Amino acid sequence: RAALHEFLAAEALRGLGVPTVRCLSVVSSAELSVAREGFTDPAAVVTRVAPSFLRVGSFELHASRGDTQTVRQLAEFTLHHTFAQELVQRKAENPTGNIYALLLSEVT
Repeated sequence: RAALHEFLAAEALRGLGVPTVRCLSVVSSAELSVAREGFTDPAAVVTRVAPSFLRVGSFELHASRGDTQTVRQLAEFTLHHTFAQELVQRKAENPTGNIYALLLSEVT
């Protein structure tokens, strides 16, 4: 049920024009089950595809550990690979500006 719910929710969001992952496949197991809130479901695997799997949690994990170097590396990677055009424009407008403010403005 949870796997099918995830599939349907992702496709509904996509249909509404919300950028989200796409579900490539859902495969369940007749041999394995998962206990969920008083009942069991067959175990399932959802294969998702997306242009990027960089998530907010990727930043939160390292920030919670005080690993600012990795947070900075993730931010720079994201800026250079996801927001490259915006980064070039921002640097042209303000060469000494804070590039991390661009990332924050794009995701909030």
